[in-house]
Amino acid sequence: MTTDRNQKRRQRAVVAARPAPVAVGYGITEDAHQLLCRAQQATQLLATLNADVAFYAGFSESGPAAVADYVARDLETVLNGAVPLHPIDGGEPPPA
Repeated sequence: MTTDRNQKRRQRAVVAARPAPVAVGYGITEDAHQLLCRAQQATQLLATLNADVAFYAGFSESGPAAVADYVARDLETVLNGAVPLHPIDGGEPPPA
C-alpha cells in the first residue's frame, strides 16, 4: 500500500514539474508544496471539529488554535519563498 502511495506521489511530482500551459505568476519549491499539502490536511481536520466533537475528544481551545498557528506559519513560509516566474512589471525575467 505504501509503495502505491509513493508511486502516485512521484507521478504527481512529474506532472507538477511540467511547465504550466498558461503563464502563472509565482513558483514554489517542492518543500513549499509539501507545506501547502500539510496545511490543507490540517485545515480539513479543523473543519471537522465542531464543539461537540472537540468536547468528547477532550480537546481544549488551545489545541485547534495551535494547529491554526502552525498552518499560518507554513503559509507564511510558502508565500515568502514564492518567486515570480515572469516579469511582473514588464522588465527582465528573474535569473534561473
